[in-house]
Amino acid sequence: MNLKIKVNDLDCIDCARALEHVARSIDGVEDAEVSFALSTLELRLKEGVDRRAVVKSLRRKGYEVFPLEASLTQRGKRKKGLISRRRLVLTTICGILLLTSVVSHFIEPISGLRTTLLVLATIVAIPLTLFRGINAIRSRSIDMNVLMSIAIVAGAAIGEWAEAAMVAFLFSIAVMLEASALARTRRAIESLMELSPDKARVMRKGIQETVNADEVKPGEVIVIRPGERIPLEGKVIKGTTSVDESAITGEPMPVTKQPGSMVFAGTLNEEGAIEVKVTKAKSESTLARIIHLVEHVEEKRAKIERFVDRFAKFYTPAVVSAAIIYAIVPYAIGREGNWIYRSLVFLIIACPCSLVIATPVAVVSGLASAAKKGILIKGGAYIEEAAKVTTVALDKTGTVTEGRPRVTHIVSTSALDENSLLALAASIEMVSNHPLAGAILAEARRRRLHPKQPQDAKSMPGIGMSASVDGKRYYVAKPEFFTRSRRYEIGQMIEDSDGTLVGIGSEKEILGYIYFEDRIRPGAKETTEGLRSLGMSSLVLLTGDSSDVAQKVASHLGIDECYGNLLPHEKVELIEGLRRNGKRVAMVGDGVNDAPALAASDVGIAMGAAGSDAAINASDVALMSEDITRLLPLFRISRRVRSITIENIVIAIGIKSLFVMLAAAGSATMWMAVFADMGASLIVITNALRLVSDRVSRLDTP
Repeated sequence: MNLKIKVNDLDCIDCARALEHVARSIDGVEDAEVSFALSTLELRLKEGVDRRAVVKSLRRKGYEVFPLEASLTQRGKRKKGLISRRRLVLTTICGILLLTSVVSHFIEPISGLRTTLLVLATIVAIPLTLFRGINAIRSRSIDMNVLMSIAIVAGAAIGEWAEAAMVAFLFSIAVMLEASALARTRRAIESLMELSPDKARVMRKGIQETVNADEVKPGEVIVIRPGERIPLEGKVIKGTTSVDESAITGEPMPVTKQPGSMVFAGTLNEEGAIEVKVTKAKSESTLARIIHLVEHVEEKRAKIERFVDRFAKFYTPAVVSAAIIYAIVPYAIGREGNWIYRSLVFLIIACPCSLVIATPVAVVSGLASAAKKGILIKGGAYIEEAAKVTTVALDKTGTVTEGRPRVTHIVSTSALDENSLLALAASIEMVSNHPLAGAILAEARRRRLHPKQPQDAKSMPGIGMSASVDGKRYYVAKPEFFTRSRRYEIGQMIEDSDGTLVGIGSEKEILGYIYFEDRIRPGAKETTEGLRSLGMSSLVLLTGDSSDVAQKVASHLGIDECYGNLLPHEKVELIEGLRRNGKRVAMVGDGVNDAPALAASDVGIAMGAAGSDAAINASDVALMSEDITRLLPLFRISRRVRSITIENIVIAIGIKSLFVMLAAAGSATMWMAVFADMGASLIVITNALRLVSDRVSRLDTP
């Protein structure tokens, strides 16, 4: 039994980990997982556990949480304020008390009034930090809540009530500002959840019923009216319309849908009413898979993020130790000065929050920016790898070409005429899903031929098909198959051809050839030129098609190297060879046939992955549409994430280094240190939020 919970004020990675530890310690909770990207907590509960009791336990431990419904849309619609009401109320009271204490300083003083007001302000605000600090210590970590709690308590202990109250107030303000800034990135991701309606109009016994979309099963028929979003994935069985798929694929132009067309959950039906036969449950739709991957992005963290986390684990205890030494040693050696106060300033400014958050906020912003363009990146590790790519390997068929070849002409080298040869080839290819098989069958239908049912059909991966027709064994395969395996001469005809072709043969002779044409995708030329402008050192074209065809396409697109007649394992060998030569390789393919090559590359990119679980599973990055130009914003965004991450780390370290020196010289106060820490965090968050803007991911961005 699972329970999904929204968490307010979740503004740092360490806070998220402490929350996981706290949640796991609650009776009845088997496991807990926090999504920092969405500020949610997912709990796995034992059977029979009262969900309300679990939520109350979390609230008693200082967290403002509320449960979310199971459906994707309800999770989005029921989101509440990102700043907890408790924090808002207590911070406001603390601020009023502080302001009153300042005013009391300038009027006829009442004995002890100012100190009393400051004590009350500190008492009011410290629970916001102290409870979470205790939770962090219980989880065996020292986060910013621990450091601030130490500073506030120690400041009060040495009589610096004004400083203690100001630190508590400013830190709470900082948390609220950070939560508000992070909300922009989270809203970009949460907007995906609001796309798919929670209700569906389903046909049951000839009557339309409105039910929860979660209850609709594959095989049932739903009705979508003009202007409505499509609640479930399926195939159109009645009606014609245009659908806005930009939320899934990033394509701005509506797509015409008619009987036989697939539609995706979350897309907008613009014109006509349609009936759709559901093919996937709501939880298994393309949109649901995208949301799941984004929610669990922390599982694939960038190397630099993991390094910063490891660094913080040692850095924070070291800071606490240094602050203690800084407070005690000068007194021990007889030096005068307020060393305890200085050590508290040092403790606050050395808080690693801005440093720890520098990378994840940039990564999450980059993921949100990419998702808006129909680019699904599976985690920070792949953004980081994409930024390092120097070589892009492109599959030909279906990637740089449209993947919808058509028959141009047929040549018979036997007693069979063209139609008989085509009918024979169609019989053999009847059970194949290869694009060339589809072209053969389409041409046979156009000529109104009637292929025969094949027997014992066998696929020869990367080569072709074989089958028995009327008791005889035939082959439709690459011409090279016949020369390699059957020792037949192919003849001058193939050498003169610059198109794709297959041979049709029996066990004893070659019967003829079928020639195909596959058009280069619109935007392919602009994409290769754009990749050059991004500094890619080399572009490589890989294909199972003939070397002559590969060379022709490569020349047209300005690609450096091309390799034809490749079997799947040979593509893998080429990718591995490029990597052995020190190149960082991104492989772009269809995600199914090219799965081994995608896996062998540094970054596997599947194109046209919308609706294809196999494509999404096989790749590190999925371009949801068949628009090859989406490669350009992918690499631009990844490089932008890297540069902003470096900027954030430099900013965080620079500000902290400056104020550490001021603290050591005795020129900084506790409230100045909080301002500096708060400012560093806000600067790195705001810097990262530039990634969410459309300007960064536009195709024409230089």
